[in-house]
Amino acid sequence: MLILAFIISLIPAFVLYFWLKKQQGMPEGYADRCRQSLLKGMFAVLPVVGTSFVLNVAGRLLFMGHADSVLYQAYYKFIAIAFAEELVKFLMMRRVTRGISCSWLEYTVYMMLVGLGFEVLEAIPYAFGSGPIHMLVRGVTIMHVGFGYVMGWFYGKSRYEGRKGPAVLGFLLAWLMHGLYDFSLTEGMTERGDFFIFAPVTLAAFCLVLIFFYVRFVKKAKEQDRYTTLLS
Repeated sequence: MLILAFIISLIPAFVLYFWLKKQQGMPEGYADRCRQSLLKGMFAVLPVVGTSFVLNVAGRLLFMGHADSVLYQAYYKFIAIAFAEELVKFLMMRRVTRGISCSWLEYTVYMMLVGLGFEVLEAIPYAFGSGPIHMLVRGVTIMHVGFGYVMGWFYGKSRYEGRKGPAVLGFLLAWLMHGLYDFSLTEGMTERGDFFIFAPVTLAAFCLVLIFFYVRFVKKAKEQDRYTTLLS
């Protein structure tokens, strides 16, 4: 049952990948960069582990003797996990697009695919530490793609408008959504009140809604010059 749930949970990810990769009317090299983005997202697991380890050690020194405190758990989930993952994924997207001109639409798609690659590889250890229902929820919501859409859309907006503000906002939104979801699922948090039960359910539902928005965006963006104009 667990293996079957794991396999089924990966279906939405691969359907989305091939749909994005096969988009018509995209610039030369687009399909290859889609593949690179997926692989970079998978490879992101390694630097994430290293970055999270360093930040976790720093947190344990900072909260020495209080590793079980709520403050440490917040630090661990928001900084050592969510911040490390979103930062590394963003840097991976920048490696894919380095030295080439991309459109607002492309930045968004590549960031989504980096998140998708990370999601696929991250699902493997989760398969050994969670139940079938949890795996299926992760597979359907594909949260890292949702975080990637938010970050990539605002980054594309930033490049289009020549302002850093939207890129910073996009990173902060993705990071805070990710951190809040992880923190609310921390062992013992659900015993602290309805908020810590409501938060993960709400964010999971929000990621489901985001699927509609980023699919619609990819389909509609090709009809608008501002999303398809190549940006240096």
